[in-house]
Amino acid sequence: MNLKEITLEEMELHSTLYEEGLSCLLHTILFVRAPGPVRPQDAHCRKLCPLTYAKCGVEDVDNTVADTISNLKTSLIHVGPHLSRGVVTLSFYEKRENKGFFGILSSEEKVHFERWRIPVLVNESPFPRGMDPASEMTRKRLYDSAREQVKERMLVIFEAVNTSIDHVPPSMYEFALEASGLTGERREHSMVTRLINSPTLMNPL
Repeated sequence: MNLKEITLEEMELHSTLYEEGLSCLLHTILFVRAPGPVRPQDAHCRKLCPLTYAKCGVEDVDNTVADTISNLKTSLIHVGPHLSRGVVTLSFYEKRENKGFFGILSSEEKVHFERWRIPVLVNESPFPRGMDPASEMTRKRLYDSAREQVKERMLVIFEAVNTSIDHVPPSMYEFALEASGLTGERREHSMVTRLINSPTLMNPL
């Protein structure tokens, strides 16, 4: 099985906004790649409003995404004044049983068929909270920039999942999330959630 890898363009988001931005992208990928019918749940961004996205509506999926983003905080690598880098990797795979000698011994292997990498540059400079015109202008710039970056990558996701599904297995498969720095150091998040049924495509509205 061929492994399809997609790396989104790095986003530069303020430390108060990157969690919501990553949550939006991860839930979007999981929803459009959900294998079979799901009960969609609309999510409305609180900080990046009026941006909305769809979730699978499964508690385990929500918890896995939230815990991975939280785990990213301890994986960020300092790269400059008020700047840190990290990446979240979302992998889809199916489990296959390898039969051993005369079928007596067998083992299970994970066969990955799709992997997404979402790099992020986190701006950790103090957030402007004043009511003066300069602070208001800076806040607007941060919000507008983050919103546009997330929207652009959502479009890339929709395009990628609708290009081809030949690599997607027709059987049950699972996903795993991992947060890491960009220097090769990894801190894996152990939660894995099972996806069921057959692959489904979702067209952007």
